[in-house]
Amino acid sequence: MRHVIRKKLYEKVYCPKGAPSGRILLPESGFMSEQKKCKQCGEQFSVDNETLEFLKRISPTFDGRKINIASNKFCEECRHIRRMIWRNETHLYKRKCDLCSNEFLSMFSPDNPHTVYCLKCWWSDKWDWRDYALDYDPNKRFLNQVKELYLKVPQPGMTVTNSQNCDFCSNAVDSKNCYMMFSGRGEDCLYGRKVVDCRDAVDTLFTSNSENCYETIFCDNCYSSKYLHECRNCSNCAFLYDCVDCTDCFMSSNLRNTSYVFQNKQLAEKEYFTKLNEEWNGSRLKTDELYDEFTELITNSIHRENRNYKCEDCTGDHLTECKNCSECFEVLRAENCRRMYDSMGAPSADCMDCDHTPGGELNYETSSCYPIWNSAFSLLVYDGKDAYYSINCFNDNNSIFGCVSTKHADHVILNKEYSQEEYGKIVPEIIDSMIKDDDWGKFLPPEMCPFSYNESIANDYWPKTKGEAAKMGFSWNDKDYGMHFEGDFYNPKDNISEYNNKGVREKLLSGVLKCVRSGKPFKIIPQELAFYIKNNIPIPRIGYFERHKERMKFRNPRKLFLHKCDSCRKEIHTSYASDRPEKVYCESCYQKELI
Repeated sequence: MRHVIRKKLYEKVYCPKGAPSGRILLPESGFMSEQKKCKQCGEQFSVDNETLEFLKRISPTFDGRKINIASNKFCEECRHIRRMIWRNETHLYKRKCDLCSNEFLSMFSPDNPHTVYCLKCWWSDKWDWRDYALDYDPNKRFLNQVKELYLKVPQPGMTVTNSQNCDFCSNAVDSKNCYMMFSGRGEDCLYGRKVVDCRDAVDTLFTSNSENCYETIFCDNCYSSKYLHECRNCSNCAFLYDCVDCTDCFMSSNLRNTSYVFQNKQLAEKEYFTKLNEEWNGSRLKTDELYDEFTELITNSIHRENRNYKCEDCTGDHLTECKNCSECFEVLRAENCRRMYDSMGAPSADCMDCDHTPGGELNYETSSCYPIWNSAFSLLVYDGKDAYYSINCFNDNNSIFGCVSTKHADHVILNKEYSQEEYGKIVPEIIDSMIKDDDWGKFLPPEMCPFSYNESIANDYWPKTKGEAAKMGFSWNDKDYGMHFEGDFYNPKDNISEYNNKGVREKLLSGVLKCVRSGKPFKIIPQELAFYIKNNIPIPRIGYFERHKERMKFRNPRKLFLHKCDSCRKEIHTSYASDRPEKVYCESCYQKELI
């Protein structure tokens, strides 16, 4: 029952392009100025005046000549996918550092052709990015020269910054004692993605400022709770959807400022805990039954048209403290932005078609950059200005074009330093050649990407088969670098209370479990087991990657649809397609219902 329900929701969330429910919201301001056919997926899309004005505004000037950035030949979704394939967060491999030869954990697979250094070597003085400089060759495609440079210049094998005991993490910063935490900042956190300022959080997605929580999705400031979706300021709760300021509540939805609510019924304190102890007993079998009930509860609850807070004149979902932003998702403190995604750090302004790029202004088609200004078509540029077609450049990079792994660079092309005057003359020549090659104005091409589609987080948001990915020009990696096991698998006990015995715990920790979904082996680590025992949570039968896929199914697509409020029938713009089963209310009806 559980898997059937989730499958139906999953199919509706990821509806194909061109389907009747796939009518994407277009801005009310401006009008459609260009109609195009996407070069990648073949779908028709429109380019409005707002986009054309923005491109005109950010088009760079070199040597007194303004060079226009033409409107893109790829639709919004394909542009987003082409950026996301460059971000591998969860697939980690053991490989040797190409400098010190020590084995370390890397986001680059062992057979990846790039030069990869461990973090210690990459940040050391044992190499210099200038040693790999190339002279621009006008007779060659410029992006081929960037690709040649990218293969030679050392790449950091992992992105873990200022963290302790976080070797099995990726994109972690200021963290301590974390394991399999991806894109986050926390302490003692396990198996999570987009975890921000959390402690003792396990199996979480887009969760912030929370402690001692399990299986939470889009939650903030929660404590000692499990199985929460879209909740804020809740403590000692379980199986809640869209609840705020609640304590000691169970299997309920759409609650505000309350306690001792069980299945959306108010109980006395004693009666509540009596029923809670009957339902929540640490059994895996019982937990799976409750999860099925919770899945149905979510579907049958009232859903707000969006989850935006403290926003003004914004469209999108999961926006906080934003102003004049359209078609944006998972963004914090942005202004005058359009199609911004996953930008939850410092404030951003006047940006378009960017992901993981907080803390900058006037950026276009950038990914994983922070902070950056007046830049376009760049990846992993940290602290830069006027950066174009550059990758992995750190610490104060200004006026760089086609650079890789530079540090403190100024007026640099293909890692070669120039005077300001020389730079201003050569760059227009390069752009003219890129225009002839049909490369100018588009993000770095997939053939340069070091990751296959199924390694990247693009596959999390737009799952595809190998054939579908290949048809769109993306690579695929069939090799299995994971753990292999040929012995007898350990069958975990049904109830977590059975692990109060030391001998039973040792057997679990020394054993290997088999994922009931993928059939792949996985292990339970001591820190994880201690958390389960402490919180009366049964041992999982599903490996981390399958658990992560399950959580991702609860996300809405990063699209806006025209939908009628299920209460007043007013047209609303929401991430819920019109054929979805949930009851979706406009903001006014939602507030009336909850009050």
